[in-house]
Amino acid sequence: MCSSPSLEVPVRERKRISVVVGSHPSKGKKAVEAARMAVGLTLRNPQVHLFLVGSGTKWLLEEAEEKAHLEFRKHLDALLEMGCPVVVERGKGASEETILWKEGVESWEFPDIVKFVADSHVAILVED
Repeated sequence: MCSSPSLEVPVRERKRISVVVGSHPSKGKKAVEAARMAVGLTLRNPQVHLFLVGSGTKWLLEEAEEKAHLEFRKHLDALLEMGCPVVVERGKGASEETILWKEGVESWEFPDIVKFVADSHVAILVED
């Protein structure tokens, strides 16, 4: 769980929010917006999790200099700096190198991701 020191929300008011990105970087506008929104939500609610599934795992695997890719990485870095978990679907190219890309990046099996998202108060899904 991450924390935001300036805008702490009482525990009983916190909602578990899952942001799931299954969109490939080449179709990145929605994914970049979802990552930006996750950062904004984290400022008010420290229970935000960002999941990269399917072709969304390519955001960590591919190195690109395109504007969307750089913006996504910026938002991803912000989430990780705030201590929020970023979860990559295991088996979709999520090698140990990907998992260890930055502290805070985890790898989960798809059924575990589905269960977590299903138990969330709010789920935001972005796909191609």
